Amino acid sequence: MTKQKIKRLLSDLPRIVCEVSSQNEAEMFQASLDELGCITEIETVITDSNGHFRLVKKHYMMLKKELSKALRGRTSLAFFRVQISSDYPDIILPSMLGDFQEKFSMYFRESDTVIGIDEDQLLLLGFTTDRKGALLVQNKIKQAIQELLPGSTRAKVDFSIFPDEGLSISNLFQQAHPLTDDIVSEDPIEIRVALPKYAEGASERARDQQRIGTIQLYFTRARGRLFQRLLSLDPKTLWHGLSNLTNKEQRDFLNRLPFDYKAAPALEKIINSNPWVVSDKQLEKHLEEIIYSMTIEEGLEDRKRNAASITAMLNDIESLPVLPVVALKLFNILADPDATIDALVKVIETDASLTLKLLKIVNSAFYGVSRKIDTVKESVMILGTDEIKNLSFGLSAAKTFQNFSADGLKNPNALWHHSIGTAIIAENLCRKLPVIKGSGAFTAGLIHDTGKIFLIEHFPELYNNAYRTAVKYKLPVYEMEEEKFELNHAMIGKFVANRWNLPESLSQAIACHHQHQPDDAHEISSLPAIISLSDYLYHKITYAAESAAPSTSLAYGQFSVLKRVFKGIDSKMLESMAKEMATILEDNRELFSLT
Repeated sequence: MTKQKIKRLLSDLPRIVCEVSSQNEAEMFQASLDELGCITEIETVITDSNGHFRLVKKHYMMLKKELSKALRGRTSLAFFRVQISSDYPDIILPSMLGDFQEKFSMYFRESDTVIGIDEDQLLLLGFTTDRKGALLVQNKIKQAIQELLPGSTRAKVDFSIFPDEGLSISNLFQQAHPLTDDIVSEDPIEIRVALPKYAEGASERARDQQRIGTIQLYFTRARGRLFQRLLSLDPKTLWHGLSNLTNKEQRDFLNRLPFDYKAAPALEKIINSNPWVVSDKQLEKHLEEIIYSMTIEEGLEDRKRNAASITAMLNDIESLPVLPVVALKLFNILADPDATIDALVKVIETDASLTLKLLKIVNSAFYGVSRKIDTVKESVMILGTDEIKNLSFGLSAAKTFQNFSADGLKNPNALWHHSIGTAIIAENLCRKLPVIKGSGAFTAGLIHDTGKIFLIEHFPELYNNAYRTAVKYKLPVYEMEEEKFELNHAMIGKFVANRWNLPESLSQAIACHHQHQPDDAHEISSLPAIISLSDYLYHKITYAAESAAPSTSLAYGQFSVLKRVFKGIDSKMLESMAKEMATILEDNRELFSLT
């Protein structure tokens, strides 16, 4: 055995040591290797009489099982054989039997099957009906080879369709033919963009763009106007597109839908049932609609550049909004269960502006106290320590609205009015919900749009362009933000909140006030959905009669949470809530001048 063979065997296990003709010979060879401390396994190899294939028994049975499924489901199955080699004999490629096949499978749908049949060959089984569909899959194979293997790796891809081109495993191997010239992996140029933790989801999607096919690209990356184009498709066509995604991607798409999108409940049922069989016939009929996704490639490049600029600015700590000193002191009191009332009162009273705002709210219709309250300590005694803690912290943190540059904004006060209005609505909604009452809804409402402050101050032209486009096409602003620069103000706000070390409940309320994240490990309450509803109601009340205003809509994911909080919630209940909250906002009109 040569040094090169030994080196190859020891790298990236498992490897095939040898092939022998009998069980006895195999066991003798295994015993010799056992003495050397090697862990080995004997596999039975199955082949056909013409030598078209050689498969170990377990792989043969896996392949047979997948073909049987296709027959029972009356669907076609695409059969791809990928053979890799290197132009340079000194390069040792990873074994297709090891971890590589799992990494390779990440580039394809969950319904696709990847089997490493020996050190140099993979089989891929997926749904497609013709050469066009196969070329889309080959593009993903090409991307996987180029990203996972070293430079100058060559991959030969053969393709056949079951059962059209062969009813047996032997026929599939025999009929498999090249789609295009061999794929050659080029030496990659590595580009590193340091993204903060808040943008992990966005950066992951940016990397995904390099490996997913045309259909996945359209359904996972479409934002703003392109997303609306998807919603104009009939439900069957929409599902055919979604069936190309992973289950998680399907759920992400579902949660982004407007809450009143008629097909949403039906799509949710289909996604939950996780069907295995997909009909490509209907998808082919509407393929030209989906191929339109290729036109978003140019926009994606601009989006990535804008995202990189915003990320770089976020990483510059000097550019972030500064939490006022009094807010920091109040935050420490919030975090200290042993803090006294006197300590709380003392901190508030060191800031005359905060004291005046606090007393103005306490004496307003917002609380409806029957007599006038003249001191901070008295307000604590009447409303309770927790209420005053949350209220004073929210008001002090909201000072960031006073200190940022709003140059170029048509109405600089609109953002503050929206924030205080959302806070008032959120607090009133929570008063009716004992489980959520006292959760810091007022504070969350006040600072939920912190990310907008950052964007307006540092990227005014970019933000205004997103806003104007949203108004023009009647789309939510956050959708256009993602179309223009991949991130939205909620994602950015979460990053700022984390830098401020805010409680996780507030951080999540900021991050998720437009999009619910059911898979997020930090989902700890219904507060994000309450803020989302409050934001929606404020827009509905304030901009209902204005033509020059962006659209607002509750996302389906948020609405799913709200259905658990508000029993029987529907469009009629939302209308009733809007009327009630409009009256409450009018009664508290004086609070809009707090800044």
